Amino acid sequence: MSTLLDKLNRHLVLGRLLLDARDELVKLRKALERIAACEDAPDPVATGEWQTGLHCGVEDRCCGSAYEGADYGHTVGIEKALEWASNEATHALEQIGGDA
Repeated sequence: MSTLLDKLNRHLVLGRLLLDARDELVKLRKALERIAACEDAPDPVATGEWQTGLHCGVEDRCCGSAYEGADYGHTVGIEKALEWASNEATHALEQIGGDA
């Protein structure tokens, strides 16, 4: 009788582990869907003072030509996109209990 109870207990433990793993995968899927949909991503459309280039840092970088300004803007844009993606991925890992 004890072997039957042991087997049943092992099945229950394995079942719980599988349910926990499924729950973690669901959380991960939702997080990845949020990242893929760019939820909470910075708005790429410049408005207000940003539309006129104020506060963008070009003048602080002493960019002497439109090409230098464009290069700086591209670099900053890539950095901001990577920062957002990294933050979202870190948040997703935290949601599933991973080490971020």
